[in-house]
Amino acid sequence: MAICVTFRTRVHLVNSVTTTYKLTEQDFMNGCGQLWAHRAMGRTGNYVVAGLVVALGLMLLWQGVPGWWGWGLLIGAAVFIGLDISRDQIWRRYYRGAAKYQDEITATLSEDGVAVRSAEGANDLPWSHFKNYVMTRDYIVLLLDQRSFSLIPRTSFATHADHANAEVLFTANLKPLKARLL
Repeated sequence: MAICVTFRTRVHLVNSVTTTYKLTEQDFMNGCGQLWAHRAMGRTGNYVVAGLVVALGLMLLWQGVPGWWGWGLLIGAAVFIGLDISRDQIWRRYYRGAAKYQDEITATLSEDGVAVRSAEGANDLPWSHFKNYVMTRDYIVLLLDQRSFSLIPRTSFATHADHANAEVLFTANLKPLKARLL
């Protein structure tokens, strides 16, 4: 005879957690890279795929396979790498043009949503404004849609308890974005 016991726990949400941080361009690009890697669009993965395509193209050329397949693969790999480099340039330009990154950013997380104060001004966003969140190695990423997101460095929280309380608020109000392998 098996006995099954189920426990119900109720998570009590904290009132609010406030963090203040400044993102340098390198911080921002590191955060972007970690988000892209989570989405299986990271630089390392892109370069590995491009390297395999180049190797296959070179093998076809070396074997003397007739047709354009070898050259097509080499050109495709070059375009793929070019797109990856262009993506970096686009996001660096975005960082440089965004007023909010020119000074400190203060984010207050509460049961109602996220209040942000920056050089751009003040925004009080309800949780419903965000689509998902991602916890990377160094950042918490709040996704507004496929291309718009906000980065909060994990090191910006004053205490471990503040970081833990922020995680409780994220998990209670948003769905995590699942990592993709490909």
